[in-house]
Amino acid sequence: MKKFLVTGLCGVLVAGLAHADKYSDLVAQGDLTQKEAQGLRAVSQPVDLDQLQLALPMVETERAMPTKVERERAYASGTAADLSMRATQAELSEAAQRKLRHEAVGAPRTTDCNNPTALASGTHTIAAGETWFFSYTGTGVGLDLQTCNAGTDFDTDMYIYDNCTDLTQLYYRDGDSACGYATYLECDEFTFEDGVDYLIGITGYSGAGGTFELTVGAPCDPPPPPPANDDFANAIDITVDGDCMSGSTDQATQDAVPPFTQDACWTGFYSATSTGNAPDVWYRFMADGVTSYTISLCSAPDYDSALGIFDAAGVSIGGNDDSCGLTSEVSCVYPAGMVYIAVDGYSTNTGAYELCVTTTAPPCEDLGCPTGFDFAELEAPCDDTNGGCNSDPVAAEPWSGLATCGTTWADGGSRDTDWFLFTVPEPGGIVDLTVASVCVPMAGVIFDLDCEAPTEFAAVFAAEGTTAMGSTECLAPGDYYMLAVAYDELSGNLFEGYPCTVETPWHYGLDLAITECAFVDPCDVFAPVAVDPFAGVSLVGENTVGAPDVLELGNGQLGYTFTAADWFTLDVTTCLAGTAFDTDSYLFAGDPCDGGLNVLYNDGSCELTDFATNFLTTCIPPGDYTLVIGGFGAGDEGLFDINMNATICGCDEIMCDGVAEVEPNEDFSTATLMSCGMTACGTVTTTWDGVENTFDLDYFSVTLDDTYIIDASLSVEGIDGVLSLVDSDGTTILTQGDLGGWCEGESLTSECLLPGTYYLVVAAAGYWADTTGDYALSVTCTPCEIIDPCDPVAEMTLPTFSDTGSTLNTTNVAGNAANDYIYTFVAPVDCDVTVSLCGGGTDYDSYLRAYETVSPCDGGTEFALNDDFCGLQSELTFSVTAGLTYWVLVEGFSANNGNFQIDVTSTCVSPCEDIVDLVALYGGGNITLSWSAVAAATSYNLVVADGGDFGGATVTPLGNVTSTVIPASLGNYHIRVEPVCP
Repeated sequence: MKKFLVTGLCGVLVAGLAHADKYSDLVAQGDLTQKEAQGLRAVSQPVDLDQLQLALPMVETERAMPTKVERERAYASGTAADLSMRATQAELSEAAQRKLRHEAVGAPRTTDCNNPTALASGTHTIAAGETWFFSYTGTGVGLDLQTCNAGTDFDTDMYIYDNCTDLTQLYYRDGDSACGYATYLECDEFTFEDGVDYLIGITGYSGAGGTFELTVGAPCDPPPPPPANDDFANAIDITVDGDCMSGSTDQATQDAVPPFTQDACWTGFYSATSTGNAPDVWYRFMADGVTSYTISLCSAPDYDSALGIFDAAGVSIGGNDDSCGLTSEVSCVYPAGMVYIAVDGYSTNTGAYELCVTTTAPPCEDLGCPTGFDFAELEAPCDDTNGGCNSDPVAAEPWSGLATCGTTWADGGSRDTDWFLFTVPEPGGIVDLTVASVCVPMAGVIFDLDCEAPTEFAAVFAAEGTTAMGSTECLAPGDYYMLAVAYDELSGNLFEGYPCTVETPWHYGLDLAITECAFVDPCDVFAPVAVDPFAGVSLVGENTVGAPDVLELGNGQLGYTFTAADWFTLDVTTCLAGTAFDTDSYLFAGDPCDGGLNVLYNDGSCELTDFATNFLTTCIPPGDYTLVIGGFGAGDEGLFDINMNATICGCDEIMCDGVAEVEPNEDFSTATLMSCGMTACGTVTTTWDGVENTFDLDYFSVTLDDTYIIDASLSVEGIDGVLSLVDSDGTTILTQGDLGGWCEGESLTSECLLPGTYYLVVAAAGYWADTTGDYALSVTCTPCEIIDPCDPVAEMTLPTFSDTGSTLNTTNVAGNAANDYIYTFVAPVDCDVTVSLCGGGTDYDSYLRAYETVSPCDGGTEFALNDDFCGLQSELTFSVTAGLTYWVLVEGFSANNGNFQIDVTSTCVSPCEDIVDLVALYGGGNITLSWSAVAAATSYNLVVADGGDFGGATVTPLGNVTSTVIPASLGNYHIRVEPVCP
């Protein structure tokens, strides 16, 4: 048997060699290599692959047995040297067959980048993983190159390389889905530089192989030349305070621009890798070293620009990115000499621009440090190293104890804030603060160290050229911040007008002195009074003057403590006759001086005393509480009267005969199934760990087979309930929080919903105690039809109009994310129109928009809009022009939808609808009538009122007249003049 197998293999080899002469001419002509001829001879005879697999181990005991796939792959890649690895052409993979067809006609292979094919249109075949290389010498323009042809049968990619040595990739073009993921390189995508040799490679995406048909189009038109001022050496002179200069960087080149740096005259955004990385053009002007120059692109913003400012040696001396939106502007005093401006872009952005260079007169001449302020701050001029709470991390300069001379600036929307850290020693101290201004108005402020919610203890404002002083109250021992900042007492913070320069900085003076005082901690003398609000409390003549300031409000506060054994509501008011100042109230769970949690703040209003406290809580947990009454702001102190009443919450046990929730129903996958018309019962909890709540969420799923409006009703006991409607993507459609308060229920009504599955989520509101409560959830569904508000648009009539409608079953056309309802009308005359949703029939947070000429259905832009005119409802008044078409869009704030009542009033009354004149005439003979003309009238009718007559006289004059003579008998007449309009 072994002998037979070996003999069979030898027979195959001999049969293959019998055809050796058939390919000798092709080898001699150079069309085939010996290896290729040998391969073609081998495949000219059929071979039994299974027999080969059996025979190979007998002949090649040292080699692992190849599989059929391995033999095919070896053939397709042209590496199989052993004839035993060959098979019939019919058994080869498609890629191998394409290779065989190509080699059979003797075409040269160009998968070697050292032997590329000259670039030309044609059809070629590559195996998996191969790249076909073409050579091309550039002419300074681009080419249309594409494989989007019928002859391409796989996903092609295109690469452009510099040479074969290292195959540096210059460009890559992926497939184009518009032509089956074949490749399309458009003419303007890549420019082949004149005289430069390139390699263009066509390969398959992810190593695919196949046949591709390449089409080479005509060269592109030459690109426009770059601007004359395309580089530093050819910068154009621009006149300071002269005409602005326009241009475009679209055809400019990206020069070897000196690197932009964040130097003294840099403002705005800065990225070392992207700012100034686009094509650029150059301008220049002569600076005098004293004047502040504003270099601006803000007058015609067109693209995301950047400005680079350089001296004659190409050293960066200033610049800006993103001063006015994404456009650039910078103001600074530049060193004397020629200043060069690079109009540049962020990243690769280019576009049109208008460059202006103007001078800014300095506010005054800064002669240096104020007299007596000699110690220099550690921060260098134009830096912002001691930015305090404005820095991350916080960086404040330690106070030296000496009268300090600092420098500041305010320019380009930014400013220098100088923070100093000082210590008030034991037992406490009053801080006297002094601020001196030279040119820049300055403020000095004393803060505590809480950067999140800093407490201000003193503020001093010094106008230009003045010195101001102020003092704190007795401060507790500890560390504090002192801030110096450019600030005008009338206009507020300064961010412009004082550009920075190292040579001539803006100076100010700052000093403090601490006088020892006997500081008393407010909490040491805070003595809340125990009260029982459950029995009712009425206090008259309470006085906060001299009371401790435990809340650091700048006023005194009084406290009242009580204990609640059960859930309760608290009703508190200072809206009483004896209240003489603006009171605020704070309810703490626990002691505010011992880490108690502030659970409620109220700065209400009441008719008797404006801004007095007036609140009623929902049900809140049992525990110890402190009610603190103080003033709204610093110095708000005085007498007040107060009433307090607390009530234990209670309700009947919820009875539910519906389906019970099945825990854990905490997400979509575990939701309890419901259907329209069902009621479900359950329990939810909220856990409080002293910092935050953890919520138990109960999910119920409702599946709609058609369009419906969902009404969900939640009844609760022992909790405040929160109900949400969520779609299957996890998007919250509607949430109703704290539904009606304790033990009450309230409906949640959706918009018109498409078929699908929706989820109702029940939770307890968050409290500062563990909470558990029962609930009953009912769901009803009302069939609805989703209406396109544009098909048709509702008609509105003038001068008055009223209607009711709903956005629950409409769609969103324009404006906010809410659904829309649209009305339209044509203005009969020039007049004013008022559209209102305030009539009482609107049950959601509404929004109104008005459009002219172009409908919102066609992408029009509103010219008038309103939100929250009367509470959460809207009202809009606008003027209209006769003959123009207008649209009114009713929608909701954010994504709110609901029912609405719309009422329209206007002055749009046509004069042809009015009585122009009503006259009483006496006498006999002829009567002369006169009246005011109506511009739209073509004629007038005269009508006798009250049954009188003219005794046969003509009463209807013809034509558009304003007076007429009527023959009449003696008597009295009432004559009405009526205009006739087309």
